[in-house]
Amino acid sequence: MLRQVLIYLRKLIHVGNILIAVREAIRNAVVHRDYALTGRDIKVAVFDDMIEITSPGKLLPSIDFAALEARQSDIRNKTIAPLFKRVGLIDQWVMD
Repeated sequence: MLRQVLIYLRKLIHVGNILIAVREAIRNAVVHRDYALTGRDIKVAVFDDMIEITSPGKLLPSIDFAALEARQSDIRNKTIAPLFKRVGLIDQWVMD
């Protein structure tokens, strides 16, 4: 899933849609953040040559890091994700 997101964001950046790519990355950070971790926030750092977005939390146990290219998908926040979809901030889940 991470690889798919990175490929999608690179395509957006390549065609000059940097704002869309950053917006998508921030949406992903909000939807996939581990809200059980208190005292930690989503961070956005802007450098001369890149933007870094950090979202607290580890991969879900259902996601195998060694097989990220297998298009795995899972939803951490079962309330936020459907809400984002309903208001049009998420088009679809990345599914097989």
